[in-house]
Amino acid sequence: MQSLTKLGYPPKVGGYWSSGLPYLEMNLKSSKTPWDAGLQLPLLLLNVSQLQADVLALPPEAWNYQYQAKYSAVMAGREGNQAAFKPGVEGIVLLFSDNDGSGPVYKFPAYDYFAPALEPLLEAILGKHDLQHIIRLQLALMRPGMSDIKIHVDSGGYAVRGHRIHIPVFTHPNVAFDVCPHRYVPDPAHSPGEGEPQRILDIQECFKIPAVEGFAFELNNRAAHRVANLSPIDRVHVVIDLCQGPHPRISVPPGTVCDYDMKKGLLCKYSDNQQQQQQQEGSALVQQQHYSATAAKWLE
Repeated sequence: MQSLTKLGYPPKVGGYWSSGLPYLEMNLKSSKTPWDAGLQLPLLLLNVSQLQADVLALPPEAWNYQYQAKYSAVMAGREGNQAAFKPGVEGIVLLFSDNDGSGPVYKFPAYDYFAPALEPLLEAILGKHDLQHIIRLQLALMRPGMSDIKIHVDSGGYAVRGHRIHIPVFTHPNVAFDVCPHRYVPDPAHSPGEGEPQRILDIQECFKIPAVEGFAFELNNRAAHRVANLSPIDRVHVVIDLCQGPHPRISVPPGTVCDYDMKKGLLCKYSDNQQQQQQQEGSALVQQQHYSATAAKWLE
């Protein structure tokens, strides 16, 4: 398999995180030909063994809506999008923001279960100073023969003005992770007459994204991409969306339902009793202990 650079899509670096690692050029990524920024920017190889152990320790039902509605928080309003573009794909949301990527970031209780294994990996990629640039953080599960990510382009503000990083936790050579840029070339069968414009062909080609367990990379999600799990194992990735500026975080209690509307934004609602309990707990330390204790329920 030829490298994406040799195929004509070298990554264009636009700057660096405080860790010293690069990110893709934003102006090119948000242009009409976003693939000019490159398709994939390799970052570094991480030790994901503890994160793998944490994922394997989860009960199977931890990936479903009902379980997360009880022990963490859930998203409402994205079912249509999921069914259309990601049928069968399951996930655990840890951090989330609105579609524009400009509002606050909501921290779900499940974050605390994964934090001991995940935060050192995030810091290695971004540096401690830039952790507050994360606006979305999720685990995505694709079971073999049961799920599919159809070809699509991420179009929200979180993508146009942001960066998408993947950490493969479990993967396999038979997972087809493709990115599909366009090429615009003159039609060789067309000989324009005098004053007639040359006919241009729009050619879309798909190339496999190299993905190895633990090897973090930035994906240009402004180029069309798709995933099919043709392997015999569950494929799990950590998916991180970042903006180039810090965002405040709001912790929500277990049982929170966050209504997602692409135009109106993200509204996380919880009961008065939940809010009162959160206020009575007072200090950030006590609140952290409360969420950690709730997150421990994932192992029951």
